[in-house]
Amino acid sequence: MQSSGIRNIDVLKNIWFNKVYRMIFISVLIFTGLSHKAMHEFIFKQFDNELMEYILNEAKQVGNHISAHQGVTVKVEVLQIAMDRILKDFNIMKIKLFDKDGVIIHSTKAEEIGTKNKHEYFYNIVQKGQIFYKIVPSGLKSLEGEEQIHDVAEIYVPIMLDNTFLGASEIYYDITEKRASLDALIESADRIFMFVIFIAQIAIFIMLYFTSKNSLLRELNNNKAKEMENLVHKQARFVALADMIGNVAHHWRQPLSVITTAITGLKIKGEFGAPLVQEDISAVNDIIVKTAQNLSDTINVFEDLMKEGKQESFNISKTIKSSIELLNIANKKFDCNFEFKLDEKLEIFGVESELSQVVINILTNSCEAFERKNIEKKIVQIKLERIENNICLNIIDNAGGVEDSIIDKIFDPYFTTKHKFQGTGLGLFVCSQIVIEHFHGNITCENILKEDEKGCRFLITFPIL
Repeated sequence: MQSSGIRNIDVLKNIWFNKVYRMIFISVLIFTGLSHKAMHEFIFKQFDNELMEYILNEAKQVGNHISAHQGVTVKVEVLQIAMDRILKDFNIMKIKLFDKDGVIIHSTKAEEIGTKNKHEYFYNIVQKGQIFYKIVPSGLKSLEGEEQIHDVAEIYVPIMLDNTFLGASEIYYDITEKRASLDALIESADRIFMFVIFIAQIAIFIMLYFTSKNSLLRELNNNKAKEMENLVHKQARFVALADMIGNVAHHWRQPLSVITTAITGLKIKGEFGAPLVQEDISAVNDIIVKTAQNLSDTINVFEDLMKEGKQESFNISKTIKSSIELLNIANKKFDCNFEFKLDEKLEIFGVESELSQVVINILTNSCEAFERKNIEKKIVQIKLERIENNICLNIIDNAGGVEDSIIDKIFDPYFTTKHKFQGTGLGLFVCSQIVIEHFHGNITCENILKEDEKGCRFLITFPIL
């Protein structure tokens, strides 16, 4: 499946090759394994411990019942009745009763009476007043060497009187059903836990998938936007180039006419038989050289403006003055009075021709506003200064300002194709992109009133990095 050019395989690759996404994915897998292990090691094991605690408590109660008869002379029949009642009340398989020396004095299995327990655990643990037990799974032998057909808890409970060991009871609990119930509970809880973990993994993976996909889409859209911006920039440059060529061609007609007139005059003078003195030839030569130099200077300035250029530090004041020089060459109508207040030392890093294009475009808009509104006294103030950590460039004219209805839109893309406020330069949208994206600065426009004359102020700020 594809969405706007993004394939599933691209999304999955991005999850793995993106460091953050990969860490999240691996962490989820590790957490799943550890949490499942912890569930068995702590939670489920606690269930087993609770079961054993319950059985031991029952064994203590049985031991208390038996201790009531220990050390008291009673008939065998009475003791047997007591044992049978205990077996019935506590659901016990077998009970043995030992004296203080470990000899069996009574058992639900009569043939064991009179035998002696010789195991170390009886003397090292039970005779010291501590409970001793062992879980014997079905098919294995008990502490007494008997093979069990059920899961059995074999428990020795000491019988104490005033901290004196009187004997012990050995109790066999059939825990088969309890163990089966516990195992079923654990298995059910484990299934629920794994289901919840699985759902959580799916949810996290889906979130990772769509997060990765959205990041790829943003990257794709950013690349497309950048390509579109570059295309608009190039198209605007071509429009500016065509406009400039037209203006330069118009500008060249007069110097070329001067050269032609000078040569023609010299030729006519010769045809009419007038003597060609050295002064005449030198004068014509000077006119041609001066005019050709003027044309060469125009080409140099024009070439500097239109070439792509490279990023480097450059003097802003020199860039502003060369931009105005080119504008004067290309546009004879731009006969403005400039008022400069420039900090000649300020420099900035970037492509010089791009900043020149921004200045020319703003000044071209002022020129067209002067012409459109028939303003005779044309004044443009250009102020360049450093304020704290910013370089501030103010370009102020008295051309009547921008219509209030469109002043908030003049930096919108393609604005110059939809509104009357337009120039022959790059377009204010592209200018704003150059200032913001390439110089990391900001550009604003506002109407001002100065000495009863309404005008427009462009403020361009560049951070000092």
